[in-house]
Amino acid sequence: MLLGNADGSFQAPLTFNAGASSQHTAVIADFNGDGKNDVALTTVNGVSIFLGDGKGGLGQPHIFFAGNGPIALAVGDFNSDKKTRSSRC
Repeated sequence: MLLGNADGSFQAPLTFNAGASSQHTAVIADFNGDGKNDVALTTVNGVSIFLGDGKGGLGQPHIFFAGNGPIALAVGDFNSDKKTRSSRC
């Protein structure tokens, strides 16, 4: 992950353990409604979600198994309840 600086440049890369081999598809959204960006990423076994701390840090992955593993993710308010959800493909 690369965090941005106010001048448009980036900080040094940060590496996080996804809990399984990553398929390298990621989305950013507030998945738990705390006002802080979180990261969801596909793995060979499903999806790992890292909850953000609002300061550029991410917690340990919450791993959701999904068979052969998704190849893509989409984020949106799919049922008009004003809550962000992730959909796997």
